[in-house]
Amino acid sequence: PLLLPSKRKFDLRLYVLVTSYDPLTIYLYRDGLVRFATMPYTTDKKSWSNQFVHLTNYSVNRHNPKLKEKTQKNVKARSDGKAEDKDENDWGDGCKWSVSKLRKRLKELSIDDVKVWEEVETVIIKTLLSHEKNVIERIAEYKLHSRSCFELMGFDILIDSDLKAWLLEVNTSCSLSMHCPLDTFIKMRMMSDTLHIAGIRAVDASKLRKNARLLKKQEKESSELHKTRDHSKFSNCENALLTNKTLTTDQINVLRDVQCEQQRAALGNYTLIFPTVDRVQKFSHLFETPRPNNVLLHWWISLSENQKQAIFSTGKSNRR
Repeated sequence: PLLLPSKRKFDLRLYVLVTSYDPLTIYLYRDGLVRFATMPYTTDKKSWSNQFVHLTNYSVNRHNPKLKEKTQKNVKARSDGKAEDKDENDWGDGCKWSVSKLRKRLKELSIDDVKVWEEVETVIIKTLLSHEKNVIERIAEYKLHSRSCFELMGFDILIDSDLKAWLLEVNTSCSLSMHCPLDTFIKMRMMSDTLHIAGIRAVDASKLRKNARLLKKQEKESSELHKTRDHSKFSNCENALLTNKTLTTDQINVLRDVQCEQQRAALGNYTLIFPTVDRVQKFSHLFETPRPNNVLLHWWISLSENQKQAIFSTGKSNRR
């Protein structure tokens, strides 16, 4: 593992928000938690049974007597007004940092934090692409509207000494417990931004059955197209379909949903990591099935703002 001068092992708990699987839309919260082991890392066999050396879980390390002692001193100092606690990055009591503090520290050590973060985001995108098809099938099975639910996940990622990111696990019910002021600072803001972006609204249940049948038909057509592995045919299909003259009301509504969501996201601390123009080019071949709404959105993000506004002004929508 990558070690900082403290020589303690660490991993990242990052918060990833998927607001839709059709089209697939992934946001990463810019800040997260860096969780440290509480004893210096070593590969000595004598250390193998020492959880405080090899595990970064807070639930484990909080039982280290040395950490308990330090935490108690910090709490007392803050209550006496003797500790500087205005910087949320110093509230981890020796076991946690914020991601923003880690990235600042990497820069100070002349480590390319941009390269590290590109590795991290690539791992997240590939992980979600690997199960996208299964989630889409469940949505159709339970007749859910693509905008009636969202998923907040906790990604645990380890950075090795070569600056490569490794996925440890994905928590679909990630802990939102707040054990220290740093937890409170990050998680409260993150949850506020999450609910703001998700923008859950009422859906007409009578339309879900019809939408489910349409989705299955599109699945079949897309699957047959993908079997050819001829992506030029898919591009031709895209060019024929995606013009402002042929956009349907439903397609216009999908694009309006995306635009409104991204405007809400811009007000908080989430960043859109997929789809973006460069990553569509990099990862689109990994989709098991090319779906109409993904094609629509991937085409849409390649347009200029003037082109987008022109489509909205000429297209017709059933929104009130």
